[in-house]
Amino acid sequence: MCEEHNGVPVFNLYLEACRASRDATGRIVIAGATEDSVRIGRLADFANNAAAVDAVRLELVAVVSIGKPFVQATYALEGAGCCSMEAYKWLQDLRYWLSPARQGDLSFPGLRAQIDASAQVRLPSYDQSLDQARAAVEQEIRLMIRPALEFCQRVFDVEMAADFEMYEFFSSLNPFEHTSYFQHNSLVQWSSALQKHFGERFTQHQMDNMLAELPTLERHVEGFMAERLRMQDTSNESDSRNKQIWLFWQFILNTGDCPHLRSLTQLVLTIVPSSASCERCFSLLKSMFTTQQLVGEVRGVLEDNIGLSIAAKFRSNNLKNAFHRQGKGCRGKSRKSVADLVLSRCGYA
Repeated sequence: MCEEHNGVPVFNLYLEACRASRDATGRIVIAGATEDSVRIGRLADFANNAAAVDAVRLELVAVVSIGKPFVQATYALEGAGCCSMEAYKWLQDLRYWLSPARQGDLSFPGLRAQIDASAQVRLPSYDQSLDQARAAVEQEIRLMIRPALEFCQRVFDVEMAADFEMYEFFSSLNPFEHTSYFQHNSLVQWSSALQKHFGERFTQHQMDNMLAELPTLERHVEGFMAERLRMQDTSNESDSRNKQIWLFWQFILNTGDCPHLRSLTQLVLTIVPSSASCERCFSLLKSMFTTQQLVGEVRGVLEDNIGLSIAAKFRSNNLKNAFHRQGKGCRGKSRKSVADLVLSRCGYA
């Protein structure tokens, strides 16, 4: 064996461990052996124990298979931060990932193959049929992952219920999710959600105009999706979608259509779904405005310009943030606009 540990060939350490004395349970005792050789020896003992290796492998596969999307979501969110219009999709993906249907058949990637492999390993000790051994392994996994699943479901269904509702409304402004939103929600429900989340920001007349502009928005969405199909643009990576959302609303701005919905979208883009994104937005604004400019009449100027400032920063971050393209999901929440956050940080709200 050519590999070395602290300058000593691993094979030499293994030989030392094999010659070392053991206690009544068969474990190597430290007397007569170096700490390194003890570690190597115990690792070798573990590797020679098929049941122990299988138990660890089963737990690792279960944890990685179920937890991977949450890790990806964390990296995606804490990078450039996902667009608030996209947050509902990621949250829904995570909720489906933990749905009762998946828990029932444990159809997580790689997990079924490991269940079959573990059933084969344990078959002699169970003295049962392969199906019985497989059922026993499945039950072990369910008991293993139940606390984590129950915690996540409680967070999604109870603690984040209001966030799901808010981000679902935001998705109606997302050209990728607009059609899906109105397949499950009526115009009355949309109008009610608008009143609930932005009733203090806009007048009733403005909100009525937003409702009246929805058919025009739908026409643009249909054209947008048709163009993607014509160009055979099937990319579903987060960076690509974020860029396309920006370009979609930039196109509507250039047409002059949907002025009231554009005002709503500008405000929605300033709501960032992670604390890290909030801090980046705050740093951006701090470099553009002094604390003296955040009071009086200038506050209105800030609120008028903040959307484009954040959107531009958001777009540039995602264009160069290739590392997070594999990320999915969203964690965290923010109910305040960036304007409110800035004002509160500066002591004016």
